[in-house]
Amino acid sequence: MRVLSIFTRGIVQATRDKLTLILTLFTTPLFIFFYWFFLGTNPKISIGYYIEIDSENPIYIAEKNYISKIFTKWEKESPGNFKIQKIETLSDFKNRKKNNNFDISINIKIEKLNEDLSLPKKQKINITLEDIAGTEHSANSLILAKLFLDDYFLNQNEIYIVNASYSVEKKNSKILNHTFALFVPGFLVFSVMMILFSTTIAVTNEIESGVFLRYILSDTPISEFLLGNGLVQFFNAVISIIISTILASLLGFDFQGKIFSTIIICILGALACIGIGLFISAFMKSSSQAFLSSSFVMFILLLFSGIAFPMPVAWIVLPGIEKINFFSLLPTSLLKNSLELLLFSNKNLADLIQNILLLTGSMLFYFTVGVLFFKRIYKVRLNS
Repeated sequence: MRVLSIFTRGIVQATRDKLTLILTLFTTPLFIFFYWFFLGTNPKISIGYYIEIDSENPIYIAEKNYISKIFTKWEKESPGNFKIQKIETLSDFKNRKKNNNFDISINIKIEKLNEDLSLPKKQKINITLEDIAGTEHSANSLILAKLFLDDYFLNQNEIYIVNASYSVEKKNSKILNHTFALFVPGFLVFSVMMILFSTTIAVTNEIESGVFLRYILSDTPISEFLLGNGLVQFFNAVISIIISTILASLLGFDFQGKIFSTIIICILGALACIGIGLFISAFMKSSSQAFLSSSFVMFILLLFSGIAFPMPVAWIVLPGIEKINFFSLLPTSLLKNSLELLLFSNKNLADLIQNILLLTGSMLFYFTVGVLFFKRIYKVRLNS
């Protein structure tokens, strides 16, 4: 096999073009740094919560104390930099809201329990979140609060029946705050997407310069050529992802001890993007075509994955599965969703097995399709 020699040659060639190598490895880390440097980190978001109960029955008191401990744990573990206050009385809660003493309010109402202990207990809880500050920072933080509460209560559905509502009080605030933590997963996805661009350009350059033809004339299988070049891009992707995660951590993002898990998930996404890059390069005849085509595909992924814009909805029904949003199956959508669940909740890699399997399946699909299409198209071209 000549995979190793192709990989070695690719690494040597990459080191010769230092500007391209620097842009490949450091584009996303530079974005992360400049975003942090110019916009800065954020002051703590102040959250006030009040737990409303129907009576002073010890059962309700115990449940109230238990939910309070959840908020205490959230404040300690959350990377969102929150300051959480427990408000003891309803009148105080309303006054503080009126006076804008906190940015986000959370009202949790514990409705009557089934007090017949011989029957299964189902606890109904009504949750209302309200954006008091009306800034971009508080709006983004409201999303984090919703993710946390949904993750806890919806995963406890054998105990709780949750009726959650979310409302926003409009304010004419001209202050623009930005949440550095909220955008780190998006930057990591972008770091992975960059490898699609570099894969398409690198493989097309090999074809355009005649290197690919020389490999074919020396009886090198097309699959080995693709694998060798794919390994070069994989190597670049791993380095870029590691640099991006370390930099984000140094700038204050709290990975909660999950840096290794974050890198593993990003690597799966990178392999899918390498496969897409191989697929695109099969149709390219020049570097200019590769540049424009890969840029267009990257924009499409940004547009439809919910990274830079809201994700559109196109429901599809699969046999034996409930309807699912087609755009949520894109590799970048799967990657973004997996990173947010990992970094913005108490989940670890083992809890995300379904997401990991979907991301792995996506990686295998795109990589296999990329290799098969490339081989098929160039066998036809070489025989013609």
